Amino acid sequence: MAPIPRRVPLLVADALVALRAAMEHALFTEAEFLDGSPLDARAARLVEMPASDSYENFEEWKKNRLRNGPPSLRDGGELARRIDGLQPFHRRTDPQLHPLARLVLHTNHAKHRAPAIMAVRLAAMYQDDQRPRSPRDLPSRPEAPLRDGDVIAEVPLGTAIPVTLFPTIGINRPGTDRWPVLMQELDGISRRVRAQAVPRLITAAAPPTPELPVEAVLERMSKLSATESHDPGTMRRNVELLQGLRDEARAFTDAD
Repeated sequence: MAPIPRRVPLLVADALVALRAAMEHALFTEAEFLDGSPLDARAARLVEMPASDSYENFEEWKKNRLRNGPPSLRDGGELARRIDGLQPFHRRTDPQLHPLARLVLHTNHAKHRAPAIMAVRLAAMYQDDQRPRSPRDLPSRPEAPLRDGDVIAEVPLGTAIPVTLFPTIGINRPGTDRWPVLMQELDGISRRVRAQAVPRLITAAAPPTPELPVEAVLERMSKLSATESHDPGTMRRNVELLQGLRDEARAFTDAD
């Protein structure tokens, strides 16, 4: 069993932190827009996206912004109302499994301690002569990482039985013994941020239809070049591309 490349946990931590930053950057921009002025240093420090698992905790969060927080984030403020609708406590069962709660759990761990903790998991396996009709027919295996010495199958001595294995990478939810499949965890969290949280923070309404087209956005972003070398030609091309994206956005809103 090969070890997971060391860069994978770092990249996952970067992705999770970027998802949280996307919400909080939108939150900061909306606070300045709604309140009509730049935030002072004291108010800026109080701009954050909470993940409250109870109504009481959310009320306490708002109370801590009553004196120095931006007006839109105080109790009764427009932005506080938008944030309320996104909170995990609205999930009546297991609010800690809400995507926003999971995002905060992962990013707090990555920010203060270490990158995401991962391990190889064996999601499923079957004997080749007993191939199931559907993946749903596969027996469930423990949501736990494989460890040295684990027995994954037993066969009579001297008998060769071909099997098909489905290894995957599990990510630990900090403070728990849960090891969900990494890509499923990232997908669930990123979908909530992209399709629910950011649109609601900005529009105060139901998410737009259709959703933000991920592949089209990535295709446009891939045209921009890195500028670490501060090459004038590269920077000029990036400016031209950004101006084109700006014009495209303006044309889209005019057509709407």
